[in-house]
Amino acid sequence: MVIHGLSQPLDITTPEGRVFVSMLAEFAELEIYNTRKASMRGREGAARDGKLNLGANTYGYQYLKDAGGMQIIPSEAAIVKRVFTMFVVVRRTCREIANILNLEKVPTKFKGVKSDKRDFTDSMWAEFQIWKMVQNPRYIGKITFNGYASDQIMRLKT
Repeated sequence: MVIHGLSQPLDITTPEGRVFVSMLAEFAELEIYNTRKASMRGREGAARDGKLNLGANTYGYQYLKDAGGMQIIPSEAAIVKRVFTMFVVVRRTCREIANILNLEKVPTKFKGVKSDKRDFTDSMWAEFQIWKMVQNPRYIGKITFNGYASDQIMRLKT
């Protein structure tokens, strides 16, 4: 088999041709790795500097991309407060809290959302969602990214 490049054909039936194609693949893989690494460094730096750097899906908040901050959704914020009260004060388990919210038909962040990949119209609360909520540093105002919680406080837009 012969591959035709822009400047000359490359014969991959020869040992030299196969080595050359292998080298090209390695350089392509290296470029992908370097791009990913640089992107992660930039996002981590932005989190460290107190800047939101991704569209957050945190229950109780709406990410405002243009404003670069979060806006509280009052109806969801009331549920968040209730979850924390049940967890901290009443000492309910995450499973019990999820069951209570489901019995009351409290919508999740994805309730009624349809996408090409998944239908969330019947989305229900799960134990892990409650656990993630009560462990999330965003609920005490910290900006997070990739396990890093910034000492900077989230900018809330009104």
